[in-house]
Amino acid sequence: MSGLLAIEMSTGHGSIALLDRDGGIRCEERFEAVRGQGSRLFPVLESLARESAGIGRILVGLGPGSYAGLRVAIAAAAGFGRGLGLPLVGLPSVLGVEGEAFRYVGDARRGALHYARVDGGRIVEGPELVDPEALRARLAAESPGVPIFGPAPIPGFPELEIRFPDAVTLAWAALRLGEAAWTLAPLEPLYLREASVTRPGGG
Repeated sequence: MSGLLAIEMSTGHGSIALLDRDGGIRCEERFEAVRGQGSRLFPVLESLARESAGIGRILVGLGPGSYAGLRVAIAAAAGFGRGLGLPLVGLPSVLGVEGEAFRYVGDARRGALHYARVDGGRIVEGPELVDPEALRARLAAESPGVPIFGPAPIPGFPELEIRFPDAVTLAWAALRLGEAAWTLAPLEPLYLREASVTRPGGG
């Protein structure tokens, strides 16, 4: 497999990285902005187009996470891939969090959380929507000592350690897990719930 271009924008801490087939980092760019992430992403993609001969495919973090960030990442990757004839693949963004065994929890809004469990560097549960109280009880019943990570503090989870998915770690996971774990195009964000739709006339 040729080099892998990875894009991760499920949180306000976006990143893009180009790795060679052995996992060596050729370049990495991070951007710390909730809004206007695309303004940093597109110039980097344009510069990487000059190295397109070394890119074999494009990897995108699929979330769950920021609606806007995921949409921008997938659209940018799809456009870049079409222009250069490169295939597009995806992985859940939780695999972009460094660690072999952990629980990952984030705010899914409307009183819910999104949750995933990683063991041995693989997702063994989730990502799924959960009730905060039910998750608190579930975690209390599990073996102590397994860290809980998330992109932002959550009330009722004082032990949560802030960690963000990043493009390099996501790419390493893709290389380690192999093609059987990849989601193939067309890619859709992991929203975990139906989007709210307001129908004309209230019907």
